[in-house]
Amino acid sequence: MEFSPTYSPNKRVLLTKTKSPTMFWSKDLAKVDQIAKSSSNLSFASSHAFLHFPRVDEKKQEGGASFYVGREVTGFLDLAPGFLFLDVPECELLTFKFPHNCTFEDLEVRDKEVLEGLPLELSDRLYLRRISILEGGEEGRLGELSVELQYFFGWT
Repeated sequence: MEFSPTYSPNKRVLLTKTKSPTMFWSKDLAKVDQIAKSSSNLSFASSHAFLHFPRVDEKKQEGGASFYVGREVTGFLDLAPGFLFLDVPECELLTFKFPHNCTFEDLEVRDKEVLEGLPLELSDRLYLRRISILEGGEEGRLGELSVELQYFFGWT
C-alpha cells in the first residue's frame, strides 16, 4: 500500500458525541447543524459531514471509545454542554475514497488495514482520523454520497 499525504490547511470543526456511529450519527449531526444555523457568529466551511474515530491511543473504557460527529465551521461561539470545537492545525492529509453504497463495516475494515500498513514515520504523527461524507456525490447527482476516510498527520 502506497501512502502519499498532501497538505491540509487549518480547520475548525464543531463536534458532538454520538452514541452509535451506525445508528444515531445523523440525529446528532442535526443538533450540530441547528447550533450553527442559529448562530450569527458561525458558518459552515463546507457541506461535508464528519464522523471522527476515537483516538488510536485512547484507552478503551467500559462503554468503549467515543465517536464524534460534526461539520467544519468558521467563527466562534460560547458552546452549550455536549458540544466542542476541534481546531486542526495545518498538517498532512491522506484520503481514501469509497463508493456511495459502502457500509460502516467496510470503513472500519479499511481503517484497520490502513492503520496496520502505515509506515512508522506516519503512524508516529497520526493526529486524527475521520469519515467525510458529502451529499450529492462528485457528479452532483442527488441522493448519492461521496465518502472518504481521512487521516491527518502532524508535522515532524
